[in-house]
Amino acid sequence: MKVERIDTKKTMNVQSYFIENYKDQKAYEGHYLHYDIEISQKPVNLKVYEGDYIVYTDQTSNNYIMATLEPQHPDSFFAWNFMDGILMQKEHFSPYVFEDLAATILKKDVGLKAAFESKKRTDTEFAENASAQLNWIYERSPYYEEGYKRYPVARIK
Repeated sequence: MKVERIDTKKTMNVQSYFIENYKDQKAYEGHYLHYDIEISQKPVNLKVYEGDYIVYTDQTSNNYIMATLEPQHPDSFFAWNFMDGILMQKEHFSPYVFEDLAATILKKDVGLKAAFESKKRTDTEFAENASAQLNWIYERSPYYEEGYKRYPVARIK
């Protein structure tokens, strides 16, 4: 298999996958098989480090590469839960600490504030749930855990 080891830390413009939804079933051979995997893709400036790899897809082992590295493939490393660490949100906020910061974030970002007010107008359950509102702001803030649900394999376009 043709790969290239990255020898210096750098930032690369890549197409990154994010796991949006999935189902799993009972364990088989010590693994919970994920299926009905839904992803989104977006361009990201990704920090790569010495020791990371680029795997080329213009080679005879391309079928294996795509089957194991594409998250939606039934035989992928993600489907067989080898990458479940990305599904665990490790950082969160304390409401009493984040409340003032959330107000500041909305004050500084007019577009975010407009989207927030629109959501409150159109979603009555959201409008009555202070915790959901703080979480909504947090998920769109620079404090949100950037690696949460980001698949650790990206495409270079």
